[in-house]
Amino acid sequence: MLNPTLLNEDGEHDFVFPSDISGVFIDEGFWENFTQRPERKAQIAANRISYSWDALIETFNKHILDNTLYRSSHPDIDSSEKIMRFLARESRTRRRLLANSLHELIGKTPLDQRATRIMTPSKEGDPFYVFLLLPHLEGIAYEEYREGRGRFLEACCMVTKLKFPHANDIVGIATETGLNEHRSEDAIYLDASIWGPAQQAEAQSLQNDLGLLTETKMFHDTIYEYPDLSHRKSNQRRNTKKIPRNSLCPCGSGKKYKKCCGFPGN
Repeated sequence: MLNPTLLNEDGEHDFVFPSDISGVFIDEGFWENFTQRPERKAQIAANRISYSWDALIETFNKHILDNTLYRSSHPDIDSSEKIMRFLARESRTRRRLLANSLHELIGKTPLDQRATRIMTPSKEGDPFYVFLLLPHLEGIAYEEYREGRGRFLEACCMVTKLKFPHANDIVGIATETGLNEHRSEDAIYLDASIWGPAQQAEAQSLQNDLGLLTETKMFHDTIYEYPDLSHRKSNQRRNTKKIPRNSLCPCGSGKKYKKCCGFPGN
């Protein structure tokens, strides 16, 4: 029987067939046995939070179709299509990692404070992601807030290139702080593969003027496609505390967090 845990040349789980194979068959009951394995059930439960990444893709696609996605006037920041390609090509496991990081950032950031987080690539060719949370302060018109948030997101992406000179593709995603029922999102793409003295000087000026990413902390985490069942319960308890259980879930489902992504049975 073929072993589904084999890895292909890219280090991904795959059915690796010998070159002289002309056909394959799957024994009856093989798939049913796989779906009932505790590892598979744990994987499905862990993947629940990744659906908020899917929701982001749907939201941005709707903005593109309705022509309401944030448009930048900066000559180096453009291309809605590339944003969608990068978001959509993320594997289910990496979507879980990205969505969990964004949820955790939203859950711990006070309503009146901004927060920025950079997600570095898992492998060569992946983009850098910049997550920005910016509060909508009282007295500031909504359109003014969105315009300012977009410019701030531009600056964060530029400074990310300053901090990580090897970054070629940078995707910025911005939203409000807090667990708001009516959340808005901005997304931009910076092609940082073409980077000269002018861009370097502009990024340095933005960092100095705005105090962006002057102090950064690196965190390393490992996420497995099939979760370690021995640590599952403790991880669930720890993750559930990050966001108030009676608050609306950041995934946009409209449900309370305790009945959505924070539900241990999911």
